[in-house]
Amino acid sequence: MKLNRKFIAILSTAIASVLTISTILYFTDASDRSGGKHRMNDSLDGQALIQVGATYITRTHLTAYKDNLTKSDPPPT
Repeated sequence: MKLNRKFIAILSTAIASVLTISTILYFTDASDRSGGKHRMNDSLDGQALIQVGATYITRTHLTAYKDNLTKSDPPPT
């Protein structure tokens, strides 16, 4: 199969575009792309960070959960 120059030019342009966009997205911080609506506010200790159904999760709950995970026994091997 003989490839013509036009097909090769289009293919190389498409590959270059994908690589450029991938590189930009890889080095861009994900929190910048989110628009800031989903960031966790570190200054909220007693206020709700998120609501799941009727349950509110606060920074205190999250810290207690993390502490509990680190204190729990490791899974048996």
